[in-house]
Amino acid sequence: MAQSGCRHCIVRVEWTYGSAGNNFVTKLIRRAKSHDALKVVDDQIGSPTATTEVAKAICELLRKRPEGIFHFASAGYVSRYEMARFILDKLSMDVDLLPCKTSEFPSAAARPLNSRFDCSKIASLLREPIELWQAPLEDFLRQL
Repeated sequence: MAQSGCRHCIVRVEWTYGSAGNNFVTKLIRRAKSHDALKVVDDQIGSPTATTEVAKAICELLRKRPEGIFHFASAGYVSRYEMARFILDKLSMDVDLLPCKTSEFPSAAARPLNSRFDCSKIASLLREPIELWQAPLEDFLRQL
């Protein structure tokens, strides 16, 4: 896209979750309802990002019409294991959470261990600071 010379605004996002679709949060909750113990990787690091936060950022970009490639994710970072613990604690779900390594779960898609983005480029264009990942996730969990 960038090499074509056409005007473009590409937004890359990470670890997204929301009410539509299949994502880590909804899968974890579904599995926690039917299992006494769950294994969750503790060596993948990233920023859980609500699709509602992505939508707000994109709306702001549409008004400003910047060009280029932008990275967007909630502020802060966490491991998948720590994220799962946060979710289960907030929902008061009594499930044994067992840390494990990514290598224990062969996958067709390669998963990077460190998914953290540098969001400084998009942050400089937004009116509000990018929110820490915990508050939007708590809001999402309250709406379930």
